[in-house]
Amino acid sequence: MLRPLAGACALACLALSAYAQAPQRGVQRGVTLELGGGFDDTQFNSTGWPSYSGYYASVGVNVTSWLQVYADGDEQFASVNGGNTRLFGDHLGGRFYYRPRNLMLDPFAEALLGVSRLDLNLTPPGQKYSENGFSFRTGGGLDFNIDRHWSVRAFEIDYYRTPFFQVHQNNMWFSAGVVFKFGEREYPN
Repeated sequence: MLRPLAGACALACLALSAYAQAPQRGVQRGVTLELGGGFDDTQFNSTGWPSYSGYYASVGVNVTSWLQVYADGDEQFASVNGGNTRLFGDHLGGRFYYRPRNLMLDPFAEALLGVSRLDLNLTPPGQKYSENGFSFRTGGGLDFNIDRHWSVRAFEIDYYRTPFFQVHQNNMWFSAGVVFKFGEREYPN
């Protein structure tokens, strides 16, 4: 599930090297690449579902000062009666920032589309169940800028819709972590 995220990272790096070779007349600001990661938690809004906790990794390329192309991948774990379960998610979409000058806070909203996978492993050996499906997340969060390169993702809260067991689940996705920024301090216009 993390292969698409690794592919997106590789494409972003290739795009940056190609961008650096193009003539840049009149451009005063450059592209910023952001890599992030941290803790995440999914709260299912259905009876009988456990709370999933795990980690995520993300990459974002700022297209303008307010628009970022964003991708993330996550893996979460939970225990159920008679076994354990894992939830994977890979999402891609747009993140919309409000970046006022000289403030250390960067609030954002996002809309992400992708695929989620649920793996259920029951205690008697050999009893496994897996299901994949289209999912999406929409929500927002807040980054706290520490210095030119580092930010703390104070929080991110998303509505997370998943499609398991032939019905849709309406969930909440929470995360917090750190972000490292490559490139110019100023964002492109």
